[in-house]
Amino acid sequence: MTVLLFILGFLLLLLALLLLLPLSYSFHFVLGKDIKYRALGGSALLAFVAERKESITTFWLRLLGIPVRINPGHKEEQEKEKPAQEKKKKGPGFPWFLLKKETVKHFARFIIDLLVMTKPRIFRVNARVGFVEPDLNGMAMAAFYSLKSVFPEFGLHWETVWEEETAEADGEIAGRVIPGTVLWRVLVFLLSRPTLWILQELRRQKKAAAAAT
Repeated sequence: MTVLLFILGFLLLLLALLLLLPLSYSFHFVLGKDIKYRALGGSALLAFVAERKESITTFWLRLLGIPVRINPGHKEEQEKEKPAQEKKKKGPGFPWFLLKKETVKHFARFIIDLLVMTKPRIFRVNARVGFVEPDLNGMAMAAFYSLKSVFPEFGLHWETVWEEETAEADGEIAGRVIPGTVLWRVLVFLLSRPTLWILQELRRQKKAAAAAT
């Protein structure tokens, strides 16, 4: 019994250290006709890497600088090889209630808090975005410039396209983060009243769409 308690205490202490020790992270992305990204998080001893290019997503661990691939990296197009007669059922449609002013503020506050906690030393975004609905363009611009006001020292650039629907962007972010603080903020966000209401509304819409088919 004493040995089991000792092992349990050691594991809890190790978990606490992992949550409180700062880790490095980086994320590079390109958004256009295809999505390319490379994400890395960890330390010099152990790091997790995810990468997507040419429609192939791969994951691997880096142990003492030596990469160890986790998955074989299949092309995502293989999932689309289905008979033409197999059509997906129509979903519930876009949840427009997510664009309410209060909901947008809720998500924006959460994202900004995460960025403040992650303490980026590099933060660069170049975006050229256009939506069909002019209101969406306005909301996207407002969210972007709110972010820019929090990090005025970084290169954040946004171009709104009013004539057509488009999404082109590239950027990178890198810095250090304490996992425990981020985990706590995520839990607070998930258990908050606005988030629970959003999840409830999404379930309600999904049930209504299923009943209508």
